[in-house]
Amino acid sequence: MSQQYPAPVRLRKFPFPYKAAFTVCSDIDGTSFENFLEIHRFLNTTQTTRCGNGLGLEIGDSFWFYSKLGTPDHAFVYFDETNQQPSAQAEVMRELLRAGFLDVMHTYGNFNAAMPAFTRALAEQALNELAKLGVTIRTWVNHGGPENLQNVGANTLGALGDSPRLANKQENLAYHTDLLIGSGARFFWATESAVTNIIGQDRPCSFKEAYLTNVAFKSGGEKLKNAVKGLGAMANRISEQVFDRRWFPLEAYLGNNDLLQPWTLRDGNRVFKFRRYGSGRWDWSDDVPLVLNEAILDRLIEVEGAAILYVHLGDRRTRDDGLPISRETIEVFRILAEKYRAGKIWVTTTTRLLTYCAIRDALRWHCETSDDQYMIYIDGIDSDVISHDWLTMENLQGVAFDTPTPEKTTIVFRDKLLPIKRNFDGGSSVSISLRSLVFPQCN
Repeated sequence: MSQQYPAPVRLRKFPFPYKAAFTVCSDIDGTSFENFLEIHRFLNTTQTTRCGNGLGLEIGDSFWFYSKLGTPDHAFVYFDETNQQPSAQAEVMRELLRAGFLDVMHTYGNFNAAMPAFTRALAEQALNELAKLGVTIRTWVNHGGPENLQNVGANTLGALGDSPRLANKQENLAYHTDLLIGSGARFFWATESAVTNIIGQDRPCSFKEAYLTNVAFKSGGEKLKNAVKGLGAMANRISEQVFDRRWFPLEAYLGNNDLLQPWTLRDGNRVFKFRRYGSGRWDWSDDVPLVLNEAILDRLIEVEGAAILYVHLGDRRTRDDGLPISRETIEVFRILAEKYRAGKIWVTTTTRLLTYCAIRDALRWHCETSDDQYMIYIDGIDSDVISHDWLTMENLQGVAFDTPTPEKTTIVFRDKLLPIKRNFDGGSSVSISLRSLVFPQCN
């Protein structure tokens, strides 16, 4: 994060007045369209729903272009299977895409044994449709097993999406990341090794907390298991340095708790990979209370971290109660809404949170002062993943600076004074207004 002198002026970590940030990044697997709409009416509106009165939060979701009815994990799709005919849900999906609530592409679709093999032509069809809608999808999340050739990352089983050539040097018909990145995608999640149980990223975390004292662990068995993982991670560190090999199939936490990390794909494109918080074992809707509760949310506020919850929100282990999500999960989201309304946790969509953090971390700015007047100048972006083109008023929403005299502080961008909000309660700062997304009236 860029910080320039004079010292009294400081770039805030999150939009004012929030101390932490949280979102849900849900994989769409197993979600019916009916349940999807009911879940999001509860989360995103103040309407009366089967889950109770809506919470009015800003939480998005993922989507598919392709899947085959009746196959495992089938969810609603934009196209009927792999043809060019829009599905029955496509019209509502267009509204949600334009409104920003379908903001994560959980790959192009659910490709498995029952589906034709994924090809670059299907990527072109999907991305062309987004271009017609005037929609940019910045966030990509891998899906499924080795049949999903569209997946990216050399360490992902079967993934060919970012490899222009096959191992035998032949052209790879499943290569598509040049098109995807050309369309605007920058944030990528590859595998469950990018799921962390550390509460809150973008903040310091000790090895002791990561493996021994994490409040996310509830039982002695969980704590013991995680301690063993910690020992295995330490053994890996030593064996990599001494023997150039890893002895345990574990991803070590060795001090890097960043939400975003620059990543070079096999085709040479530079993107960000991001972490999700949660558990690969407890990733169903009914499991949310196992990884999220009031103590965990309070810890997130205490450490001033950002968290992106890994879950399949529309997929349940049991539906005996007739609800799209369980009563226990409903209660967890009610607690989250209380923290949001109290100005403690900023709740937004995955892409808005990732965009904000990427801009914040790369922002170049300086401050000039004279007679207790502070003029903050937005200068540019310092990143090899995002460019100066990302410096727009839309992407600068929420950026805030602590200042000793908000009434005498201004922000200058492209030689113009920006309209800003001056904040005096709960700390003195100035901020660029943060516009809330509006959930469409979906029928």
